[in-house]
Amino acid sequence: MGNDVWLGSNVVVRRGVTIGDGAIVGANSFVNKDVKPFEIVGGIPARTIKMRFTDDKIRMIQESKWWEKNLEEAKVIIAHLEKQGLFETDAP
Repeated sequence: MGNDVWLGSNVVVRRGVTIGDGAIVGANSFVNKDVKPFEIVGGIPARTIKMRFTDDKIRMIQESKWWEKNLEEAKVIIAHLEKQGLFETDAP
């Protein structure tokens, strides 16, 4: 299980499945395949709904490794990323 992952209620994740950083799994989903970083999945079995960000934004967020920092450092990094528009979704 990656960092900053959101799981809806009643989600079942099969043993050995990897869920990447920043992924979102919809409620009542059955996850039987790996979920990419920042991918949104849902259903039975879980399928890709969309990606949260572009590949460039995903790379920049992962390179920041804000989740490995202490709280104050993480706040500064997140504020910097927000100023660059990295936490705005790319989908309408």
